[in-house]
Amino acid sequence: MSTTTLPKVRALFCDHRASEEEIYQTLLRATAPMTEAWQRIRKAKRIGIKFNQDMEPHNRVYHAGQLQQLVSEKVARAFLRLLKERTNAEIVCSDVSAYVLGGRARIEDTLTYAEIFRDYGVRFADGTKPPYKTVRVPGGGFMFEEYLLPEASVDVDEFISVAKLKNHMFMGVTLCVKNLFGLTPGEPEGHARTYFHHVVRMPYLLADLAKLYRSNPGSHYPGNNAQQAVHCDRLSELTLEGAKAARALASDHEKMAGAK
Repeated sequence: MSTTTLPKVRALFCDHRASEEEIYQTLLRATAPMTEAWQRIRKAKRIGIKFNQDMEPHNRVYHAGQLQQLVSEKVARAFLRLLKERTNAEIVCSDVSAYVLGGRARIEDTLTYAEIFRDYGVRFADGTKPPYKTVRVPGGGFMFEEYLLPEASVDVDEFISVAKLKNHMFMGVTLCVKNLFGLTPGEPEGHARTYFHHVVRMPYLLADLAKLYRSNPGSHYPGNNAQQAVHCDRLSELTLEGAKAARALASDHEKMAGAK
């Protein structure tokens, strides 16, 4: 008889006009059944986070008063409040800014959550520069056996992906695994962004990163996932047309989850 534990996925209604407190209460209910994930988080000494948050100020699009392409500020605050109530661990957010890699901006400009991170004591690790770490994909990768990643994103006890539900011209739809693309270093240490951001390579890359962050010793990828789907993009990632999905999703499985 199999003893495999099935992943838990929760989708709750959350109006796009909800207050930060209402969003917090929704996330509280959504994550309550994920007891194993919360147990791991409580034991962790260092927790890594990847938010869907990197963008130049003049490119931040709003729909119905909320960020359309990034996790909304209210959701980020509600999520971090929920996390801080359950752990005393150091929280580190890693990100590799495409704008900084391209020489178009400074990291201070693209860090959408700078104030939120200060308020909640989150340390930001700039993945556009070393230190990096080469990590092998457990059981072998679909594309490569190992990947170069920001050291701060892998030297953790638990890892949480908080993403925005969007469509994507290559992947169709973005959930928490697609969010991991923002952890791939650029040149000279890594590859050019367009190498992995490719219609053929990207699915293999994301499958490998999901395996790696889930199974890497000291970094259990689905410690908790949150998928924001209250405001989202539709049609294509370049149309900038917004939609109201009115859902908050949470999961302990690497293929699911994001935030409002």
